[in-house]
This record gives sequence, structure tokens and C-alpha cells, in this order.
Amino acid sequence: VALDTVITKSKPGDVVYLFFAGHGKVRTLGGGDAAYLLPYDTEPKFLNATALPMEELHRYVDLHLKRASQVFLITDACHSGALLPTSTTNSWKKRSISEYIQGIGERTGVLNLTACRRDEVAFEDSRLGGHGVLTYNILRALGGAGHSTRNGIVRTQDVLEFVSHQVPRLTNQKQHPRHSSNYTDEFALADLNKPGPSLNLPPPPKGNRLNANSSSSFFTKDKRGFTLRITGAERLSEIYLVKDGEQRTVGRSLSTANVLIADGLEKGEYILVQLSKDGQEARWPVTLSEENTNFEITPAL
Repeated sequence: VALDTVITKSKPGDVVYLFFAGHGKVRTLGGGDAAYLLPYDTEPKFLNATALPMEELHRYVDLHLKRASQVFLITDACHSGALLPTSTTNSWKKRSISEYIQGIGERTGVLNLTACRRDEVAFEDSRLGGHGVLTYNILRALGGAGHSTRNGIVRTQDVLEFVSHQVPRLTNQKQHPRHSSNYTDEFALADLNKPGPSLNLPPPPKGNRLNANSSSSFFTKDKRGFTLRITGAERLSEIYLVKDGEQRTVGRSLSTANVLIADGLEKGEYILVQLSKDGQEARWPVTLSEENTNFEITPAL
């Protein structure tokens, strides 16, 4: 009912926010697989009637909400799937609901933010005010925490950089958010110069905090710092940088020019990670010793 209401009332140029926190499930149905988001009153025996199928959500976002200029789809959901046999072999292939969710938002103007990689789960922690780790850090970013604001405005890219750094840190590198690449990164999500509701968020658990040097070197308000220009990667792959065992950049797909530029980096030793569309991972060592560095990716072994 809520989704239908949004569709019928939306006008050209509107901004639509869709947020879901809960569980997801993938199951075998007839001759194929089916994926669902599970509201709190879902009946597990009757998913088609009481859960939200991924095909339906895909249709809402990519077809029925075409008039909206921006659509923000945020799912803080457990993405672990079932182990399902492949159709041609006796081997087992791990399927995840994140694979289905990340296929939503094919048109320009959609930010599809999911809680974790396809082989991970979305964590909750009682110390975070009852929120999942992703939701908790989105709210912190919208409140201006961790330099996620410039001139009092919190933009899309500021939030993505913040959650990309904080979620893995608070989960001991067990959860890494993922997002689509069809959004407007300078879109303003919050204006801290205007009054807003009090979120009453508890502080991050002290035992998991990084020292000031580790965090402040990554978040730079003016985006200055070392720049890494990456070329030659697989077109549909996701690229990010790891330093000292922590993901230091937001996962990004390459541009149409087959180039990825990462700004605001500190010098030092990095691992460049390429995650292909089929889940294969390749890694290369990269050293930033000059202000600007070019790196040509070679085919994975």
C-alpha cells in the first residue's frame, strides 16, 4: 500500500526514499529461484502472498517511479542465501539476496545501497540503539559525524564514504556495504544549518574505535590529497582500495571511459581489489608515493 501510494502521488522531479530493515530470503520455486524481502508479519510458508518479491520491487523502482528524478533504495537486510545446486553439475553454488537487490536501479538517478557483500550478513548490535550497523552509520553520517559534511551540507558521496569506512570497522571487517553507480554523488541529503529531529544515537562502542590518525587521514572535507587513476579493469567490475586490512574507498564501477579516479588518499601501501560481476576477486599491490599515481590493471591470474 505504501509503495502504491508513493507511485500514484509522485510527480516529475520528485525525490523518493525507500528504506527497508529486516530479513531477506532466497528459495527454490518450481524450476527457478525466487528472492524476497520479509516484512515483520511475513508467513514463511506463504512467501508469495506475504513477502515482497524482488521482481516487484524492481518494477516499482525502474518502471513505476520513472517520473522521480532521484530514488534512494536502502536495504539493511541480511543477505545470506541458501546453498542451491547448479542445474548442470552436482556442485553447490551459494546464492544471495544481495545479487537480486543490486540488480535494481538500472536507470540514471537511482542509489541502491545494500548492507553487505553477497557472502556476508548484516549485523545488529544492542549498543547501537536497536539499529543495524548500516542504519546506525547512515544516521550518524546524516548528522554530520566523522567529517561527513561540507559547509553544513551532507551529500550522497559523503554518506557513502562514511558508511564504507565505519561499517567494516565496527564489524571487524565482516560487513562491507555495496551500492550502485547510477546516483548523483553531490545530491544534498541533509542540511545541518537547519533544525532537525534529535536522533538520540548512542556513541560508537569505544572498544572498536580507530585512533584519530587512521580516521582523519581518510575523511578530508575538501577532497585534497593523493589521487590514484586506475585503468584497464573489467568494465562491470567493482574497484576499491584496502590499507592496513581496512577498506579505504567506496566500491565503484569504472566510468564509461574505463577509468576510475580515487581522491583524498594518504600516501603508503595499498591493495587494489577488483570484484567482478560473477564474484571473482583479484588483488594488486599499489604504492602511493607521489601526489598523483596511475595504475594499469593487468589481467587476473
